[in-house]
Formats: sequence, C-alpha cells, structure tokens
Amino acid sequence: MNHFLIQRKSALEANIKNENQDFSMEQYKEIHIWDFPPTKTCLRIKEDFRRQLIRRAITCFGSWRRTIGYINTQSKIYGLERKLSVGAISHWARGIETTSRKTRNIPLWAVLEISKVLSEDQRNNNDLMKEIEENLEYFCAQGKGISVKTKFPMRLTPEVISVIFHLCGDGHLANKDQMSHYRQVNKIGLENFVTKLRNSFGDFYINENDLNNAKAGIPRIIAEFYRHYFKLNSCYWDVARIPEEVKNMPKDFLVAGLTSFIIDEGHIGDQIEIYSGNKKLLSDIQEIAQRLEYICNDPKEKIARGRINGYRINISPKSAIKLYEDILVLKKKFPTCDLAHKMQKLENIVKIKTRIFRKHGLNETKKFILELLSRTPMTATELSEKLTINASSLRDHLRQLEEQGTIFKKEKLKHSILWGKIA
Repeated sequence: MNHFLIQRKSALEANIKNENQDFSMEQYKEIHIWDFPPTKTCLRIKEDFRRQLIRRAITCFGSWRRTIGYINTQSKIYGLERKLSVGAISHWARGIETTSRKTRNIPLWAVLEISKVLSEDQRNNNDLMKEIEENLEYFCAQGKGISVKTKFPMRLTPEVISVIFHLCGDGHLANKDQMSHYRQVNKIGLENFVTKLRNSFGDFYINENDLNNAKAGIPRIIAEFYRHYFKLNSCYWDVARIPEEVKNMPKDFLVAGLTSFIIDEGHIGDQIEIYSGNKKLLSDIQEIAQRLEYICNDPKEKIARGRINGYRINISPKSAIKLYEDILVLKKKFPTCDLAHKMQKLENIVKIKTRIFRKHGLNETKKFILELLSRTPMTATELSEKLTINASSLRDHLRQLEEQGTIFKKEKLKHSILWGKIA
C-alpha cells in the first residue's frame, strides 16, 4: 500500500472511530413479527404460553365452537375463506396433529385476531402481541418451510437492504411452494450473502450441498417478508427493479445496496463496470450511484457478435476513492457490507489513483516486468497490483515484450493467462 493511501486510510479510520462512538443498532427502525405477511407466516409459540393463550381464548368466547367460528369469520379480513374445525384449536394448543403427528403452528393472522380480542386493543402491536413475540420459539412459512429463530425486534439495517440488491443480481424470489435461491460461484461472496441473511433475520438451516454447488437456499418466510414489506416482484433478471422507497433511503443503505450489486454484476478493472440485461434496473443502479455523488454514465448497449446482449454503466475511476472511503465507513458498522472478494480490486484502483507519480525512464516499466517474471510466472492482474499501473497500460507492455520474444504465455487459466520469462 502506498504512503499516500496509508495516510488517507489512517485519517479516515480516526474519523470513523469518532463516528462509531455514537453508533447504536437502536437508531435503525424496528421490525416486529406483526410486520411479516399475516397469511404467509406461522408461529411456534412456547408450549406453556401457547396452551395458556388458547385456554384464555376459549374462556373468552365461551366454547371451542364459538372460538373457531370467530376465527373463521375474521379470516375474511385477510382475503381468506377459512372453514376450520374445532380440531384446529386442539392441534394449535398441542403443537401437533394428534393422528398424523405432524407439527401444527398457528397462522399469524389468527394469532393477531385472538390477541386483539383478549387485549381489547385492535392494534397489531397490542400488549399481548408483544408478549407473544417474546415467547416465540421460531417462525416459518405455511406448509413445508425452513424455520427461522430470531430475537425480536429485528432492525431495518443496511444489511437487510443489501439483500434486495443481491436478489436483483444473482438471486431471485421463487413462485409459490418453490425455494428461492442466491447463486454465487465465489465462495467468499457466497458466505458473505449467507452471513448478511443470518445477521438480518436470525438462525436457520443451510443445505451444505447447495453451498458446495455455489448456491444458498433462502427460507420461504424470508422471501415472503421481502415480497410483503418491500412489495418486491419475483426479482428475475428481466423484471427486477429497485423500489422507490429503497432508492430514497439514507447513504449507508445505498452504499450497502450498490456494493452488493457490484459483487454480483460488476467487473472491476481500470474502472468499475456494472452489467445487466435489464436496462431499467441498470438505470435504478445508476440513479443510486449518482445520489451517492459518484460519476456514472447512462446505460449503454453491450454488443457481442453484432447483437445487443445487455447493457452496462461505468463508475468513473475518479469516484473510486470516494466509493472506497464510503465502504470503509460502512464496513466498520457492518463488516459484511463491502465488496467481498472484489474489495482488493477496488483497492488496486485507489492505489493507482493515489500513488505519487514518478516518470519512468525509457523501457523501465518493461524491466520491472521482466524482473518480476524472472522470479515466478504471474498473471496480468498480479503484475498490475505489484507495479500499481492500470491493466490497459500493462497489456500494452506485455504485448510488446511478447513480440520482442522475451516473455511467453506459459499457461491459460480459467479467467486469465499466466506469463513467464524466456530464459
């Protein structure tokens, strides 16, 4: 790391330390169980409290039949036409279905309606619902769904928002009864996403086989939360959009979102390029970059084999230092909200932009390249990082040295070429 960059980083860290003295998770908006979709969410309430709740409801209505009758009537408020039998109350109280021994959790909408009657308070956040929230074991989606354990209240943090951008990038929200997934071939990037999701929502099961196949399953109740709370669509590549509510959020949220999208759809070389086949989505990303005061061009067509195969925007290298510093500030609060495996590439741009320029003599850079390659074969990226010169300039030097017969392409790797020096 060059001297100038070290000085900037030290000064920035001192400012961050002062800012973080006032940092508290309490500054972020609370999310409660009643903020989840009532017809899609089921609750596992601790047994003693659950049985007591059901007994109180039966006592209040005077009989099992009247209790279930009221619940069926109230289902219409939620667009449902339930005709539950008194057996449903028994199953809810026991937590299992007597004959099949299947787990039976209570729908959130039913719990809300019971709590309003017992507390004599029509608000979703009545005092009884607060007690119920404190006595939750877990929550899940209806049917077969992965359960999630968390301590409420959750908080609407930049990590929660960053997941939206991942869903619009390499993720999606599946249709009914299907599993939503996030795909990422880089292990660091995949682990980064899983950590964000767990930091945001709590503990849940992750299939190790999925992780080994470069994907992470998203519990259905979390997917339903994003549909309900943020009005997200499927997030498939051709229809995904960033909600207006999200685009108008404070800086930390926008930085977290932009970095997530760059992880999935960005390429960092001489500049930061972001790709998508969805021009409207890319315009949303551009708008966010410009709100953060980064220099960013309008979406341009990406041509391959004479056909349009997508669009791209560029964040200027002139904005790389500001982006880097904004990420460092956010990372101190939320360590997952950086560029994961691509962070080093951004730092390389910053090194080049902040280096103390010294004009090299004729062929001096080529001598440095030959000296490095005489020690060990290296890729263009590795040479660029060592010499702190941009990739396009380095490619010119490599081409000229190859033409002179002093270096050769030793091995073709998956995404690069290993160069060696001819003895």
